Amino acid sequence: MATLIERRPRLLGFVVSVVIARIILSVLAATEEPDGLLPLLITVFLVIEVVMVWRAVQPVRGQAPRVPRASSIGLDRVLRAIERFGAPAIYATTVVCMAAYTVFRLQGSSRSAVLDTITAVRWAQLVLLLITLYLARRWEAGGATPVASGADPPAG
Repeated sequence: MATLIERRPRLLGFVVSVVIARIILSVLAATEEPDGLLPLLITVFLVIEVVMVWRAVQPVRGQAPRVPRASSIGLDRVLRAIERFGAPAIYATTVVCMAAYTVFRLQGSSRSAVLDTITAVRWAQLVLLLITLYLARRWEAGGATPVASGADPPAG
């Protein structure tokens, strides 16, 4: 992950948003199911990974991504959209899940309904992260070339 973030530093915000959302949703799930420590353990490992990535990419944070070759222009567009809208989408789904949690608790809904909602959102966010990492790997394999620091790549 650190290698990808070094090549596309703007993806770090998205990855951090997924980890923050995962922490919040894991805490909500733990309030409903104290015996469910596996999600908290997975979250701890994600936090450790992000801290390691953060340290590795500090020197390149905020720099422009590399210019893609023609074979990876489509992937670059998708990744730019994720860089721009991914973190807000993750935060929005987390807020919606927190609101649903509150409504379910106020209505006295079953624990399973609450846990199912939290689990669905958590899985959706994790799948989005995995898809993003897969696309970033494909983009990287497409042979991106370096761009001068701070410069925007040419429009494709």
